[in-house]
Amino acid sequence: LLKDRPEGVFFLPSRVSAEACRQDEWFLAECDRSGLPVVLLDRDLRGDNRPLTRDLVASDHFDGGVRCTEHLLAMGRKSVACVIASPTSSHNDRLAGYLYALHAAGAAAHVVRAPEHLDSREAQSWVADELVRRGADGAICYQDYVAVGVILELFRRGLNVPRDVAVVGCDDLPLSQSFALGVTSYTYPSEAIARTALRVMTNR
Repeated sequence: LLKDRPEGVFFLPSRVSAEACRQDEWFLAECDRSGLPVVLLDRDLRGDNRPLTRDLVASDHFDGGVRCTEHLLAMGRKSVACVIASPTSSHNDRLAGYLYALHAAGAAAHVVRAPEHLDSREAQSWVADELVRRGADGAICYQDYVAVGVILELFRRGLNVPRDVAVVGCDDLPLSQSFALGVTSYTYPSEAIARTALRVMTNR
């Protein structure tokens, strides 16, 4: 049995709820008690401005926020919104990149935080209403699934995408290319993250 004992853990924290975060904290505490090194993947544990206490290997979410924003501004968009949800480092870093790019361009920010108490369908409808209310002509969504859902909700409201509202997603999931319209998306470097995480664990 000792031969099969794990020597380390790669862990993707949940972002969906405070309850799930408490489960993550319990699990990591057990890893500490067992002497197992942990490498976090993509994000820190849920929480705004949470101190990072473990190794973390992630996409450059700040760069993603910058590039997505600059892409929409280069398309001539004047009112670009950033849609985020959970209080996690990945969302906060992407938001920071968005704010940085807008500040450099002298443009106003529209931060849209989707309510977490809504299910995904209700949240996408809420986001579409909020984009319309704010007069946004561009939007960055924190994931491609959300981007596609928001696009469909905008269509239901009689808007043309991308003519009226250009929508950008993140992670470059297969879903984003499943429709003739397609969704511009910031690619998630999964293979690079896996290689780096293995190297970090080996160094431990």
